[in-house]
Amino acid sequence: MNDYVDFKSISSILHGYSPNGKRVTLDFRLERYMIVLYAALHLPIFEQYKKRDGKNEGFTLYSLEGVANNLGYDFDRSKTSKKIYKEQKKERKVGIKKIGNKTIYMLTKKGNSYCEKCIKHLLEA
Repeated sequence: MNDYVDFKSISSILHGYSPNGKRVTLDFRLERYMIVLYAALHLPIFEQYKKRDGKNEGFTLYSLEGVANNLGYDFDRSKTSKKIYKEQKKERKVGIKKIGNKTIYMLTKKGNSYCEKCIKHLLEA
């Protein structure tokens, strides 16, 4: 896991299509946004997108959109992403911090674990 190819291979599933191209009725929007954040944190190719503030490191919505585009994932940085990450903060899966006039998003241990389970499950599908 944590391989760029793995993230690309689950793209169709996260967009509502089975590996053989058939439409599925399940909505993987939450998983898609969480996995974008996970990929940003764990793949070295996205290191340049990271924002740091002491021990905290995370990503702006703008940089997460770049990560998603690179992976071939849909990502709405205006409404949907803010809503999902705010909900996941309540679930203690995402941390949100203001650095100056920028808001950065990071995964908690619980969020990290959640994403790893999702990715494993999707790769087995």
